[in-house]
Amino acid sequence: MNITYAEKDKVLTYLCENLMPEKVTHFSLSHFCSTTGCDSYTLEAILAYFKRLRLIGSYNLRHQVSAVSVLLYTDAFDIFNRGGFYAQEELLQKEVQKLLLEIERLKPTLGDKIEKISTIGNNIAGIVGTLFGGFISATKSL
Repeated sequence: MNITYAEKDKVLTYLCENLMPEKVTHFSLSHFCSTTGCDSYTLEAILAYFKRLRLIGSYNLRHQVSAVSVLLYTDAFDIFNRGGFYAQEELLQKEVQKLLLEIERLKPTLGDKIEKISTIGNNIAGIVGTLFGGFISATKSL
């Protein structure tokens, strides 16, 4: 089961539009499912996630019972009013793109690479010249 930011936003939107903050509130599971298109197992997983994030306190969801109770914290409204999980996903993607552009910008240009290769080649040539020059001088003296 893959839960997307879109499903989290559906649950967050439903809770913020239908529940009272800082008070245990009950809602119909069937109304939730028909309104959001999410099933009760997705809701349960997202509520557990919201609890870990401290967006909700206690919740009571039983798949055979028609009512769900949730203690919705005011913090949930902060995320809801800032665009929800979609906005967080967009911000994350933009930050990753910005990071990749910075990495590309920091890569040396072709001219820098040619200069480094030339320097290394000249160093190698100098070392080889010194070795062979010394070798040639040594063989001449024999």
